[in-house]
Amino acid sequence: MSSKYYYLDIETSTELSALTVRRSIEVAAKSIFGECGAAELNVDVLRSEGRRALLRVHEEKLRKLWAALTLAASELRVLKHSPSLQALI
Repeated sequence: MSSKYYYLDIETSTELSALTVRRSIEVAAKSIFGECGAAELNVDVLRSEGRRALLRVHEEKLRKLWAALTLAASELRVLKHSPSLQALI
């Protein structure tokens, strides 16, 4: 059974709340893909503790998310990624 979501464990340069992580991704996505492209990204911040956050995105939107993470104003670095949540915990 294949998962339709992809999970990313990211690290931030400073301690950020889940809302701030999500907002940083949205701003970066809007600058790359415009309003409509960013609106369809639908990233879920499942957990945010200290400088780490766990993200979930539909597998078809993974490349867009990765591009947004690369260009986000807040330094966001992918530590691990997997189609299985269990692999990251």
